Amino acid sequence: MNRNRFAGLLVLAAIVLASCGKKGPEYTRYIPKSAGYVLAFDVKSMVQKLEKDSLSIENMMQVLKDENGNNGYTEALDMWKQFKDAGIDFQSRVFVAVPEINFNGGSLSFQLVAGLEDAAKLEAFISKQFKDAKIEKMGDISVVSLPMVSIGWKKDAVMMVGKQSTADYGMMDKDEMFGDSTAADNTAPVLSTDTKQDIKKYFELKKDESVASIDVFNELMEKPADVAMFTSSESAAGVASNPFMNMMPQVKELMAGAYSTSIINFEDGKIVIEGDSYVGKKLGDLLKKYAGPVVDMSLVERYPNANINGVTAFSFKPELLPAFVKELGIEALANMALSQAGVTADEIAKAFKGDFAIVFSDFAFESKAYGKDAKYNSVEPTGKLLMAIRIGDKAAFDKLIGLAEKEGGIRREGNRIVPVSPQINVEDGEMTEPMPQLGVFAGIEGDLLIISNDSTVYANYASGKAGAKLPEQARTALKDQSVGFYLNTASILKGIPESMFDSTDVHEKNILNRSKEIFGDVWFSSSNFDGKKLTSKGEMQMAPGKNTLPQLVRYLMFIADEMKAKEKEEEEMYKRMEAEIELQ
Repeated sequence: MNRNRFAGLLVLAAIVLASCGKKGPEYTRYIPKSAGYVLAFDVKSMVQKLEKDSLSIENMMQVLKDENGNNGYTEALDMWKQFKDAGIDFQSRVFVAVPEINFNGGSLSFQLVAGLEDAAKLEAFISKQFKDAKIEKMGDISVVSLPMVSIGWKKDAVMMVGKQSTADYGMMDKDEMFGDSTAADNTAPVLSTDTKQDIKKYFELKKDESVASIDVFNELMEKPADVAMFTSSESAAGVASNPFMNMMPQVKELMAGAYSTSIINFEDGKIVIEGDSYVGKKLGDLLKKYAGPVVDMSLVERYPNANINGVTAFSFKPELLPAFVKELGIEALANMALSQAGVTADEIAKAFKGDFAIVFSDFAFESKAYGKDAKYNSVEPTGKLLMAIRIGDKAAFDKLIGLAEKEGGIRREGNRIVPVSPQINVEDGEMTEPMPQLGVFAGIEGDLLIISNDSTVYANYASGKAGAKLPEQARTALKDQSVGFYLNTASILKGIPESMFDSTDVHEKNILNRSKEIFGDVWFSSSNFDGKKLTSKGEMQMAPGKNTLPQLVRYLMFIADEMKAKEKEEEEMYKRMEAEIELQ
């Protein structure tokens, strides 16, 4: 198949994945329980959000048009008309899964599952698109085998399965995948696997062999979500086939029964992400024992500068770390390694209270002159950064600082800690003098270890006199949470000057200005373990008053148009240059 035809297929696949709404469809029983990742796309919900903003499939395909004509657009549009009438159920969720990660065999597989309303229409569509492919019957299952994928269906569902060598991951040629041997790059790696048999195996799964038998997955399917994701930590890590895991049975035991779920919803003015992480009994008992601390707000509220671009903070009981190492069964090994440095895991845990915060502000780009007589200029990013760590047991902390000083990594000057560059053996055993590292200001102020790249920020933070007002979204992300993160995206984009770009490149400036118009704050937070799960939530804010899905689609379409225009201008410039060379 030609390039335009393949581009059309990609657009159709993206539409299917971006556009369905029944809760927990029956065909989830065709996804194996061993799947490490399962993504569910509510096609119906997302298409409705796009259409509400006057975005149809047809005008989204406008990006395929070029100045040479509309062949790519016309062909893709024709394929879409055939595809949407191919008997596939677009009113229900579409699933993409990774059913197998095989470390021993060096392969992974993917699986796409959707509902089917009319098998005859699907068969007609496949016969037209893949004329040389033979449709085989395996009982009530129909299968088409292509070089790297197989497509199978029965009366209620359609499935695509493919496998790829992890050694060659990302090197598969797209034409080879879809069976166009004339266009394929024959040097691309080929993994000889019979995915036809996988189709049969998955269609014949018993319910207790599928994700439909996992309570956490079923609970996820009950939640309204444009996109939902289920992860099995045990399967994703390839525990069954990973030789490393077989050597560490305690790790396997800790990962048993560990699942995570996430949902993404495109709302007006914001993208909302919610997640839950579930653990097995052994890891749950450990987390429950050491749960409790929340972000120490005083660490961020005393930050002196008002122009805060981002902040992250977290709190935990440091005793969790040696306890976790013990549960892994590597306590003796860890202490043996640490004993060479003269410290134990318990002493490291005692040295810190478990409260950490990092604040970043005043982001900008500055023009700096360099070279002889400041002949050259460069535009470089600047900003203020500070990290604050609350100290626990002072004796244990002083021991750690003393060991670092003994190793030559720092030098103590009163309460200040001066990082120094390592000594270098120049010749005849002579060593260079350790030199202080410029631009790093660190010290112990009361029960705080403070590190900054700016002396004024350090001094004002240490005095605690000039606390800046924390943005409300940052407070939402941090207060009463165990982990919090906040990024003022608008302030970051505002700090990027147009002068960074080539004065003749209007397209990159246009993309920057469009980005400034639509992107706002980003925040994320995670709570303590509640005895059953860890709960997290986050938001990505965009222009208010409009749904974020069409905003994103229009933004991507805008970028595509700008890049096409830029490419056209560059082609015309090269043609002019070639013409000038020929005239010389």
